[in-house]
Amino acid sequence: MDQDGELIAYVHNLSHVHKSGKVSYTTCQLQTSSTATVKAICFSPDKAKPLKSAMETKSPIKLRKYQFNERFNTIVVNKNTVIQNYTKSLDFKPSETLQTQLITINSINSISPQQLVSVKAKVTQLTGPKTHRTEKATLQ
Repeated sequence: MDQDGELIAYVHNLSHVHKSGKVSYTTCQLQTSSTATVKAICFSPDKAKPLKSAMETKSPIKLRKYQFNERFNTIVVNKNTVIQNYTKSLDFKPSETLQTQLITINSINSISPQQLVSVKAKVTQLTGPKTHRTEKATLQ
């Protein structure tokens, strides 16, 4: 982020649009340097299109008028956020390792609230039916 409140980043791991009640959102990761990323959640479905385009073309974007949620350490993109293609060259390339995001059970707390994940598991023992309770957190 520079002094003008602008964020220059590559977009990675953009999810499809999710619905939670009346709220539609999508999540992604923004690569801000060769080694740094920040999670982002977008509450404006029309902003998903430029994010997807930037991810597919591996082109950087410039974000303005975004918010930062300190509690969840997440960039919040809403209807007032401006997303522009960034045409200048950056001193880093888009990360190839961020193209597919693998999360372990130990790092599950690093995921954005309400982000959907697929779980891949190996069954090592099978017993009778059990109930497992899950909780949803809401981003405020």
